[in-house]
Amino acid sequence: VEQALKLCGVRHAPEGLRHLLRRRVSDLSGGERQQLAIVCAQGPRDWQLLLLDEPFGMLDAGAIRAIQKQLLPGPGTALLAVVPAASPEEGTFS
Repeated sequence: VEQALKLCGVRHAPEGLRHLLRRRVSDLSGGERQQLAIVCAQGPRDWQLLLLDEPFGMLDAGAIRAIQKQLLPGPGTALLAVVPAASPEEGTFS
């Protein structure tokens, strides 16, 4: 996981992924892989649009809240998340 984050240009793992740093990506659960993919998508690139299709599908409520806080786009970047909201928490960014 640590090497995957480096390849994505992510220098510091978010708090929610730090416990996974020494694990192999192939050993991660579906939700853990999804969290890793979202963090990599937000790496230091010059994105104008970040499109996420069902980014919370395999995540529990705590992971959803943690990632929502991290997903706020930077200046000049738009974020579009396609989310079939089964609950109010999944469809709300704060």
